[in-house]
Parts: sequence; structure tokens; C-alpha cells
Amino acid sequence: MQNAPLSLLINMDGANERLAHFDAQASQAGVVYDRVSAVDGRAFTSQDLSAYQDPRAIYPLSAAEIGCALSHRKAWQRIYDSTASWGVVFEDDACLQPQTGILTASLPDIHASPTIVKLEATNGEAVALGPKVEVFSQRAFYRLRGLSIGTAGYAINRAACAYLLAQRSQYAVPMDLYLFSRRFGAVTGIDVFMMDPAPVIQADRLAPLAEQSGLVSGIRERGKRMRPRPPLSKMIKREAYRIRENVLEWGSTRHVIDWG
Repeated sequence: MQNAPLSLLINMDGANERLAHFDAQASQAGVVYDRVSAVDGRAFTSQDLSAYQDPRAIYPLSAAEIGCALSHRKAWQRIYDSTASWGVVFEDDACLQPQTGILTASLPDIHASPTIVKLEATNGEAVALGPKVEVFSQRAFYRLRGLSIGTAGYAINRAACAYLLAQRSQYAVPMDLYLFSRRFGAVTGIDVFMMDPAPVIQADRLAPLAEQSGLVSGIRERGKRMRPRPPLSKMIKREAYRIRENVLEWGSTRHVIDWG
């Protein structure tokens, strides 16, 4: 018999309102969790940051993006060091459906090979998916074939944690693209699935809630800042990524993952 999954919340020290938001969500969803203190990349020196910059990156990651990556890495280490076969990782702006706890408690019985199941809705954004591979608790599992933004909630088994921790701690893309993008090729050797409907959604996809609760920003920054024009070699690499994405998505269908 497998052990119950370890549910973890990534939360910055001092971000008490965000912690209270998630605690309320977890209580109504039946999720018992441990807190992981998020890494604040903004506190790093330039020299510290350079150690985590992958020279293959088209754009250098921001301090907040590096902090986000290292925070998730801390969560993988916690899961790997535990006796749990699976872990569930949440960010503190996640909104949860009431059945989230029941769903995540049953996930350890699904796969033994390195596996990640994204539990997060896309809220109107279509994602390139492969065929439906199975149905679990009236929810479909699709293999991810394209790109899905966000790391507000995902289940990850111990084998996938071991695989990810064995990789370099330098990152060429933000964490959501690293985990949930075939385009950038950052992760291979892991089965990545999307659950539909998904029990988790990021608060900033629910605009009124995000504005009222102040949950729009967190340990991540999105690319609204001005970026320098990359050199020709990296522009060529970006075009190669785009071509690779088209090849990988061949034969897939585009599907919106609902929150429900």
C-alpha cells in the first residue's frame, strides 16, 4: 500500500495575507499541507543570480523567476526526502475546488514512472493535447503536447522529483515552461498530463478575486518588462523552438481545461 501524498504550499516569509488566502482554500477543499518557505531571488546578489542563469537562455531570467525555480526545487527535495510516493505542490495564489483533497489523496495509485499531473485550469486558453489516456474520478487525463502556463498546482511523483533534482539547477526558461512545455524541451523523460476538469486555478485568472485579494503578484514575474533584442544566434534558436513546437503538436487537438 502506498503512502498518502505530501501536499506542500510555497509561500514567501511575511506574505501572511497570501498564506491566509490559501489556508481558507485548503480548509474548504480538505487539503492538509506543509508550508515551504519560498526563495526570494530578489535578495540575491548579482553574483548569486549569475550562478543560476543558463547560458542557453534566449532571455536571462529575472530574480523573481530564479527564486520561483529554486522554491519549486525545494518542494521536490521535500517530497523526495519523504516516504510519500507522490507530492502535490501549490503556490499561495491557488484557488481550489472543494473536492481537491479527495482527488489528490487518490493520485498515488496511478503511475510509477516519472510523472507530473497538472491540476490547473487554463480558463479560456486552449492547450495542445494528445489523446485522452484515461479517466480518473470522472476526470480525463490528456498527455500535454504543447505549452501550459502556470505552476499553481500540480501532482508529482517521487520518481519525477528524483529526475528533476538530478538535472542542473540553472534554468533557461521560467519554471512553468520548464515543467509544462514541449516547445522548449527543458524536460524530457517525464510523462506530463493535464487533468480536465482541473480542481485548481490561479487567482489572477479570476480577475475580480485577484484584484480584491491582492494576489496578482507573487514569487514570479511575468514578462511584461522590456526585454533587450536577443542576438541573431538566439533569434535563430527561438525560431528552432517554434518549428519544434509545430512538429511536436502535429496530430494534437487544442483544448481548454476547465476549472471544476
